[in-house]
Amino acid sequence: MVHTTASIAAGDLTQRTGIESIDEIGHLAKSFDIMTAKLEQRTSELEDLLRLMENEASKIRAILTSIADGVLVHDLTGVIIEKNPAAERILADATDEAELKQITELDTSTHGTETHDQLKRLTIGKRTIDTIASLVITTNNKILGSVVVLRDITKEVENERLKDEFIGNISHELRTPIIVIKGYIQILQMFSMGQWPENQVDLLQKIAMSTDDLHNLITTVIDMTEIEAGELGIDKYDFTLDDLLCDVEGKWESIMEEREITFTLHIVDENMMVEGDEVQLQKIFDYLLDNASKYNRPGGRVDVYAFKEGDFAQIDIKDSGVGIVEREEQSIFERFVRALHEDFYETRGLGLGLYLARAITNVHGGKIWYESEIDKGSTFSFTIPCFISPDSDLPGF
Repeated sequence: MVHTTASIAAGDLTQRTGIESIDEIGHLAKSFDIMTAKLEQRTSELEDLLRLMENEASKIRAILTSIADGVLVHDLTGVIIEKNPAAERILADATDEAELKQITELDTSTHGTETHDQLKRLTIGKRTIDTIASLVITTNNKILGSVVVLRDITKEVENERLKDEFIGNISHELRTPIIVIKGYIQILQMFSMGQWPENQVDLLQKIAMSTDDLHNLITTVIDMTEIEAGELGIDKYDFTLDDLLCDVEGKWESIMEEREITFTLHIVDENMMVEGDEVQLQKIFDYLLDNASKYNRPGGRVDVYAFKEGDFAQIDIKDSGVGIVEREEQSIFERFVRALHEDFYETRGLGLGLYLARAITNVHGGKIWYESEIDKGSTFSFTIPCFISPDSDLPGF
């Protein structure tokens, strides 16, 4: 029995005492053999489990190695405990500690069991990297760490830059002859008044309107390329918002009437002094009102409300149109995105209006958002900082 226990203690679980006497030593030996047999069985099961885990770990490592995107696994302290070859190549391009820190600290702003992905675009060396960081959470809401996926989009960004640059150059080249054509059309319209037949005057008016549409389209594309290049210039100065609102009303009242839509301006707080670029702010109204009328039906309404909200002037543009479906909510302010509706498939547009409206609002230090309900309409709202006089603590005076 002493020999058996010594062998078992050394790791040989196949040993048995072999004692079959019916005395106390025999009972003790039998219990010991049963215990050893169970221990051998459990050890075998554990070894099988470890082999299975090792196989699974090998599969996971093989998968990580084959993934083209970089993958980093952090523990709770932010230390990298696993990374694939693609991540190693990206990290090797970091030229200083600051760039490396951008990646390794992506998950430090998470709290509790929040599972929303963190999205960020970084510059690492000469690479442009899109990152997605997610928490690793167990079924009982215990946080184990985080996983960060690194996607190298350097080529895509460069191609996008070249494309925008090409579009911008072409648009600038097109705008010059369009302006010349517009000038000649205006001269023809001056000479045609009272001298040309009515059908020819109408034809000239249609040509003028189409030329204006083309000019506006080119201007919109140029604005887009300037925003993408970070070159959208604004000339801020203080002015009364009422003047801009009256200009907007004068321009859009007739357009809405042609589209059989009731247009009403509501200036709730008058004489609000704001600070911004009046020409650029006019574009926000044009983009939003164009959408409000295009995605509306004859007999519908568009109401514009202007009022003061804290240190900002807020504009609400409310329409009775078709509304925006839920799947488009996340992308509605992205460029080249257009709201889709079965009744408006033929509606013209580049899908740049809301993108440009957001960009212009952001440059002014305001914000833009919307609320919508299908078949009941949408309300787009944006804010403009009020002008604060150096001689007064109260905005607008």
